[in-house]
Amino acid sequence: MLFRSGLEFVTQDYVRVFRELGFDVLVLSSNGWGENIQEENFSVEYLEPKNRIMRSIWHRYRKFRYLAKRVSELASSGDVVVIGHAFLMPMFRFARIKPGVVRWLWTHGVDAWGVRVKCWSDWQDDLSRVIAVSGYTAKEERENGIVRPVSVISNSVDVGKFTPTDRKS
Repeated sequence: MLFRSGLEFVTQDYVRVFRELGFDVLVLSSNGWGENIQEENFSVEYLEPKNRIMRSIWHRYRKFRYLAKRVSELASSGDVVVIGHAFLMPMFRFARIKPGVVRWLWTHGVDAWGVRVKCWSDWQDDLSRVIAVSGYTAKEERENGIVRPVSVISNSVDVGKFTPTDRKS
């Protein structure tokens, strides 16, 4: 499997849906490294350097600038850019995204509750829409200054992969 944690599983699900709807999907991975993936209407570009020292520099100084540069280079009018986590919003300080590019932010909970919303809300004018994983998260965003449209798309469980058992952990 390409991704391993909960957020990545959710990302994998919406990438699958976009592909099934006929969209070409490019995932820019700002954390983690590996061999870039290229398949029919799907690719993954790993941006984080493999070298430990370069990774340190990347996370402190380069991550948002380079991510903004790649998004600015790749996104064309009519494209949809989905920012997969609120902590990536500082990218907009450096982005030069072309007019007509739809920009969504997908929020997952604590990254968008209370005072944390204020950490990224300054960039909400750069967004077309905010997607929250719960009504509570959407309420927190609205109460803390988000004026962009907020849609709720709840996380789900693939019961084909994850099933209840009687076993106690």
